[in-house]
Amino acid sequence: MSLTLFSYLFGGLGLFLIGMTALTEGLRDAAGPSLRQLLARFARTPFSAALTGVAFTAAVQSSSAATLTAIGFLNAGLLELAQAIAIIFGANLGTTLTAWLVSLLGFKVDVAAIALPAIGVGAALRLFGRNRAVTLGWAMAGFGMLFTGLDLMQQALGGAGAPALPDSLSAATVGGRLALVGVGTILTVVMQSSSASLAVTLTALATNAIGVPEAAALAIGHNIGTTSTAILAGLKATSPARRAALAHVLFNVVAAGVALATFPWFLAATTAVAESFSVHDGPLVLAFFHTAFNLVGFVLLIPFTGRLATLLTRLFHRQEEDWGRPRFLDGNALTIPEAAADAVDRELSRLEMLIAGALGFKAARALRAPREKEALAAHASVKAAAGQLIGAIAAYMEKVPRTEGVTARLQRSFRVLEHLEDAAAVGWEAGAHVPGLRHVIGEAAHACTVMEELVEEAVAVLGAEGDVDFRARALMLQQISERVSLAREEGRHAIFSAVAQGRLSSSLALSAAEYVNLLARVVHHLFRETHYRSEGAPMPTPHPSDEPAPRVPPESSEADTDEQTPVASG
Repeated sequence: MSLTLFSYLFGGLGLFLIGMTALTEGLRDAAGPSLRQLLARFARTPFSAALTGVAFTAAVQSSSAATLTAIGFLNAGLLELAQAIAIIFGANLGTTLTAWLVSLLGFKVDVAAIALPAIGVGAALRLFGRNRAVTLGWAMAGFGMLFTGLDLMQQALGGAGAPALPDSLSAATVGGRLALVGVGTILTVVMQSSSASLAVTLTALATNAIGVPEAAALAIGHNIGTTSTAILAGLKATSPARRAALAHVLFNVVAAGVALATFPWFLAATTAVAESFSVHDGPLVLAFFHTAFNLVGFVLLIPFTGRLATLLTRLFHRQEEDWGRPRFLDGNALTIPEAAADAVDRELSRLEMLIAGALGFKAARALRAPREKEALAAHASVKAAAGQLIGAIAAYMEKVPRTEGVTARLQRSFRVLEHLEDAAAVGWEAGAHVPGLRHVIGEAAHACTVMEELVEEAVAVLGAEGDVDFRARALMLQQISERVSLAREEGRHAIFSAVAQGRLSSSLALSAAEYVNLLARVVHHLFRETHYRSEGAPMPTPHPSDEPAPRVPPESSEADTDEQTPVASG
C-alpha cells in the first residue's frame, strides 16, 4: 500500500472514530436525563430491561453508554443485578444497528452533497447555537465526520495497490477462520471500538478487498474484542460492576462461540434469509449475519438472567459485602416472634461491633498522615457495609409478627438501631472534617485530640467482646459522656481563645469547633443506644447546656423520650 492510500485509510479511520464519539455524545447530551430516567423506569422485568437496553443503544449509538449507565444505576441501588444484566444483553443486541447504519447509508451517501454540509451546519450550531441546539449540532457534525471517514477508507481500500488478504486468512478452512477471528479481536482491542473495527471490515467488504465469509469471521472477532473494554473497566471496579462486566463478556463469548462453531451453516442460513429479502449487497449480508448471531446469544441467555445474577453474586466478594450481609436474620424465625426478636438482638450486636470498628478515631490521626487516601478508602468501605446491614435489620423488623411481649422489644430495638445509625452518620461527618484540620496547632489541636481519645474510650466500651452487661456498659458510657461534656466546653474555649488572639484562622477555628461538637454527639448516641439495650426505662442524658443538638429534656416516660431528641441528619 502506498503512503497516500495509507494516509487515506489512517485518516479516514480517525475521522470515523471522532465522528462516532461526537454522534454519541451529541445524542446523549441532547436527550439529557430523560433516557436515563426511562432506563430506570422501564427496566422492571428482564425482557423489558433488555428492550430498554436495545432502545437506549439505538438512541445514542453506543452500547458502552448503555452499559455504563446500567452499571451506575446498579451501584446506586436503582437496579438489581438481573435487571442490569438484561440491559447489557439488550445493549449488545442494539449495537448491531451500527452495521445497518453503515451498510445502508455509509456507502451510498454522497459525501460532498450530504456529509460535508452536515459537518458545516453542525459546527455552526455548536459554535452559535443555544441549549439543545449545541448538542444536536455536535451530533450532526459527528454524523458528517463518520461518513466522511468511511468515504476515505473506501477510497484507500478500493484503490490500486490496496493490500489483499493472504491465502492463510481464508474462511474456507477452520484454521483460517480462527486466524480471522483473532485478527478481528486484535483490531477491536487496539481501536477500543467494535464500531470502528466493524466499519473497517464493512469498508473492505464493500470494496471487494475481502469476501463475505472472511468479513463474517472478522465480525465474530470484533464481538470478542469488544469485551476487552469491560475487562479493563472491571479490574479496579466495584463488585457489582465486575459482575456486570463479566455478564457482558459472557454474552459476547457465547454469541461468538455459537457463530464460530456453526460457521458454514450459520452463514449460509443468514445469507439465504438476506436473499429472501432481495438483499445481495455484501455489507448488508454481513449486517444480517452480525445481527443474527447476536440475536441467538440474546435468545439463549435472556431467560437465565435471574440464575446468572445469582451465580455472579457469589463472585467478586469484597470484605465489606460480607460485613454488611446479615447472619442471624433467618426468615424461618419469623414464625416465632420471640425467636425473631432474638435474631434482631444478635444482629444489632454485630452492627455495634461493625460501627465500633468504623468509629475508631485513632484513624483520625492516620488521616493526617501521608496514607490519608488509604485510610479514607477503608473508612468508606465500612460505611457501606454498615449502611447495608442497617437496612437489612430495619426491613426484617418490619416483618416480625407483633405480639404483646415482642412489641416492647421491637420498640427498643428500633431506638437502638436509630442511635447506632446516627452515631455512625455523625462519626462519618466528623471524619470528613479531619483532613482539613491538618494545620490546627496548639491548644486547639490538643482539644481535638482529647475528644478523639474520649470517643476511642467510648468505642472500646461498645466493642468489648464476650458476655455483655448492658447496664454496666450504659453506666460506663454515661460517665464518659459527662467527661465529654466537660472536655467539649474546655475545647471550644481553647479554640475560640486561639482565634481571638490571632493564633488560629477563623475558618480553621469553626471547623475544629464543629469537629468537637460532632464527636460529642457520637458519644451521646452510643450512650443512648446502650441505655435502650440495658432496659426500657428512660434515663437522664448528660449534655452541654449550650449544645444545639442533641438536647434531651427531663424525661417522664419512655414514650416521649426520643420524640424530643433531635435525630442527626448524617
